[in-house]
Amino acid sequence: DLVDAGLTHVNISLDTLNADRFQQLTRRPGLSKVLRALELASNMSSHLQVKLNCVVMRDFNVDELVDFCNLTLEYPNLDVRFIEWMPFADNGWNT
Repeated sequence: DLVDAGLTHVNISLDTLNADRFQQLTRRPGLSKVLRALELASNMSSHLQVKLNCVVMRDFNVDELVDFCNLTLEYPNLDVRFIEWMPFADNGWNT
C-alpha cells in the first residue's frame, strides 16, 4: 500500500468537470479516468492529502468553480486550489 510506504500527498491537475471541455482541452477523452483516480486517491486513506489544481480560464471554466468547491464536500481530505492562467507569448492570451 502506497500510504503504508510513506505516501502523504497526491496532486491532481484538472481544469474542467465537463467531458466535452476536457476532450477539447486535452485533445483526448478521459475525464472519467481522472475522476476515478481522484475518487481512489481520496478514499485510499484519511491520512492521505489530495490536492486538486484547477487553472481558471475566462470563457472556459469559470462557470464550474462552485462544482469544484463542492467536490470538497464529497471528499473531506481534498483541497481544491485555483490557479490563475499565466500569460505568455504562445498561449494567445491578451491582457
